Amino acid sequence: MTFAFDPSKSSSYKVVCNYMCKVMMIEIYCSQLGKWKVLNESMDDLVDIDRGVYGHNAIHWMSFPNRLVYLKLDEELVRYVDIDTPDTTIYGTILDEFLAESCDGMLLVVRCRFRRLNVYEIKKDYSEWCVKYHVDLEEVIRVYPNMVTRLGLHFIVQSLVVGEKEEDSFVVLELPGKLIQYKFLLKTISQLCDFTKKSHSQGGFFPKTIFGLSDFTPENRSFINGSCFHFIPSLAAV
Repeated sequence: MTFAFDPSKSSSYKVVCNYMCKVMMIEIYCSQLGKWKVLNESMDDLVDIDRGVYGHNAIHWMSFPNRLVYLKLDEELVRYVDIDTPDTTIYGTILDEFLAESCDGMLLVVRCRFRRLNVYEIKKDYSEWCVKYHVDLEEVIRVYPNMVTRLGLHFIVQSLVVGEKEEDSFVVLELPGKLIQYKFLLKTISQLCDFTKKSHSQGGFFPKTIFGLSDFTPENRSFINGSCFHFIPSLAAV
């Protein structure tokens, strides 16, 4: 399920539910009506429905191999956008990505092979992707060298925030046992939390394909991949 709520526009909200029933079905709950509605639309079963992102009155998902899928809530129609970026041209399938909202559209964070992240922006009309940032991770590696393992760089992008000033923009990364904020234009790092001091009963965050191979100890895995919300001012109406 994905929660669609913008308190700056309305106190009402919608919940979008995806589930398999021969095809990927969609239901929408509207708080104003207090009812669920089954859409005539269905979705590609390769869509990563666990990582829906709400923005600009639409829910957005990524679909294998390189497609953006969005559901416009006012039109209740599903649309697909094939992603054409330098990363997809050079490397083929995007296996590790993160979606986020921006004022002008949507942002796609792609992990590169050269110790950096590429951030692409797509405008509200979904016409094309353009490069917004190159995030160099060398400074992070210098401060936290244990993120470099025999399998490569181990980190998860938990959030991307675009500041009012360009230099205030930052990513939140989960490293082995740490949660950090990295202002990539200023190249400043702030540690937000140290999980090594907490109980390992909180669970894990790495995909099962990495779980058995990773150098992360159980007490250092603390979040579900990319499931952080920037803010929820109030749920009183819910």
